[in-house]
Amino acid sequence: MEEQKNVFEPSEITPCPAIMNIQRIRNFCPDEFNYGEQIVSYEELDIYDCNYDKIEELFEDSVRLEIDRIIKVYNPYLKKSFELKRHLHYGNIQPTRLFHGTKENYVQSICEFNFNWRYFGRERGHRYGKGVYFTSSPSFASFFCDKGTTKKVMILADVLVKNKCRGNENLVVPPLGYDTAIAETDDGSVYVKFEDNEFYPAYIIHCIRI
Repeated sequence: MEEQKNVFEPSEITPCPAIMNIQRIRNFCPDEFNYGEQIVSYEELDIYDCNYDKIEELFEDSVRLEIDRIIKVYNPYLKKSFELKRHLHYGNIQPTRLFHGTKENYVQSICEFNFNWRYFGRERGHRYGKGVYFTSSPSFASFFCDKGTTKKVMILADVLVKNKCRGNENLVVPPLGYDTAIAETDDGSVYVKFEDNEFYPAYIIHCIRI
């Protein structure tokens, strides 16, 4: 059997180049967010929270994964940038909820600065395009988390998906009129995104592989 290539890791290491200052964030973000030096904050979901239930439903077919904790991410800068991109280029379509498997020590950077498609292929390759990889399958995403432990950490992201084309390893940007490359595998659907602010890290999910 061909060895699995990690298509989820490359984009997480370095922040995106343009970070808006705190005063500008204050001007257009909800008051309940933390606007101190730390512009991202976290809230662990109660197991009785309706959002916990909705996320748990996404794991129904993942028989070897058990949710341990779900943490909601609040980053007003990333959220506003995402919503602006959606409004301007996607006609306010509803985001698609997709998983991104990663190493635990990359999670903080992702939540602060978002996924960075510029670092495609630095670790394991880019089989379906030179961008940020997501999947509809939490089990598939778990293969790209830390090795040698049953504890897995992945991110559930809101992703803007409108017009899809077939992905390939030479794809740098989608053809005109398309915004997302996709591939169907035995383990689940893979989505590749190529531009900033078309994704938002909504939740950190701690799982146990059983």
